Amino acid sequence: WYEEGFKWKEHRKLLSKKFSDLNESISMSSPTREEAVYCINATINAALKYPLRVANISGTTLREWDTANRKVASRAGALPALAAMVYHLPKDKGGMGLESLEQAVERGQLEAYLEALNSTGLNGEITRAGRRRYQSTRTTLNSEKKSIHAINEGVLAKHGWHIMESEDRKERSEERRV
Repeated sequence: WYEEGFKWKEHRKLLSKKFSDLNESISMSSPTREEAVYCINATINAALKYPLRVANISGTTLREWDTANRKVASRAGALPALAAMVYHLPKDKGGMGLESLEQAVERGQLEAYLEALNSTGLNGEITRAGRRRYQSTRTTLNSEKKSIHAINEGVLAKHGWHIMESEDRKERSEERRV
């Protein structure tokens, strides 16, 4: 499944087909609204979230998939078009509890990225070195726009967040060099 150059074409094709098949199968049944929301959360989103921690699927595609999921939930409940927020708010806050695939993927990718950045050993060192390289080139034409670093920087910027290296880690790495 590895593709050179951060293209993800095979992953996109397989995941798009998987989404279409699962969404179509739920659409063809006649679930209640609660059943539709449960099936989407437990079947469609659950099947896609793990591979999407790594694969780069555009935000546009994820939003299209969220829209398709909302249509299924809307039809199942015989509801008029509602604001997206109503579908995705937790039930205890007056929503339907439909998980947003876009938000779940962003959260999963950030979790994996932060875990790698904070890990000790070779994996952490490689991830931190890649981040430093990305940060030093991100304003140049040679910037890796589809690297895991660029994708996560985009998510962080979207929410107004940023990652800071702790002083502790800097001190430890300086101690190792001496």
